[in-house]
Amino acid sequence: MKRFWLVLLSLGLVMAFSVSAFAVDVMAGVRKLMIMAARPSFSRDCA
Repeated sequence: MKRFWLVLLSLGLVMAFSVSAFAVDVMAGVRKLMIMAARPSFSRDCA
């Protein structure tokens, strides 16, 4: 039973870290997109 809780705890920790890493990655992508949109050449590049 102790081993079961240990596996459950480790899985929870792995999931927590992967979710936080995913959130950081998404925020970095959003920030990059906002910087690109703020540049005057962005609208010309998309057209």
